[in-house]
Amino acid sequence: MNKFMRHIIFTLAILVVSCLYAIGQSPKILIMPQQLYDVAKLNGYDQIDGFYTQTADALNPCFTYGYYSDDNQKGKYNSAVFWCKKQDGKENEYYLLIASKPSQFDAMTIKDVIPWRKSNRVGGLSLYKDTTSTLDNFFYIDDETTGPSNVKLHDKVIRSEYSGLVIEFYKYKGRWLVRRFH
Repeated sequence: MNKFMRHIIFTLAILVVSCLYAIGQSPKILIMPQQLYDVAKLNGYDQIDGFYTQTADALNPCFTYGYYSDDNQKGKYNSAVFWCKKQDGKENEYYLLIASKPSQFDAMTIKDVIPWRKSNRVGGLSLYKDTTSTLDNFFYIDDETTGPSNVKLHDKVIRSEYSGLVIEFYKYKGRWLVRRFH
C-alpha cells in the first residue's frame, strides 16, 4: 500500500468516526421556544424533557406568553411564564420562571422564580384575569397561611392544569400565593 492510499484510508476512517460521534450527539429537542430555553440555560435551569410524557393530559404547553402585557395584548411576547428544572438539581424539583424584556429587541431576563415540588406535578400553563375572586381561597407558598380575606384579584393569574386539577399562582404585595381545585 502506497503512502497516498494510506492517507486516503486514514482520512476516511477519521470521517467515519466523526460521523458516528455526531450521530450519537443528536441535538436536544426543545419543548419550548429557543428564546425561553436560552434564558433558562443562562440562569442554571433546563427544560423538563419529559413534560409531555409526564403530563400527557395537559391541554396547554409548559409555557405561555404575556404575563406583563396589557389587556390589549400589546407587548405579549415581551414576557413569559414557563416550567423548568435546575440543570444540576434534583429530579423532583420544578420551578416556574417568569421572564421579561423591555422591548422586542432586548434579551429576556428572569424576573421571578417560584419553586415547586414534583409531588405536586406541573401542568400546561395559561393566564387569565379574574376580578371577582378573593385571596382568601389562596395560600401563601412560603408559609402556607391563608391569603387576606376580602382582597380581590386585580392582576393576571397563572394557571397550571392537568388531569382536571387546576393550580393557580398569584402575586400579592411581593409574595406568591397558590390555590388548587378540581
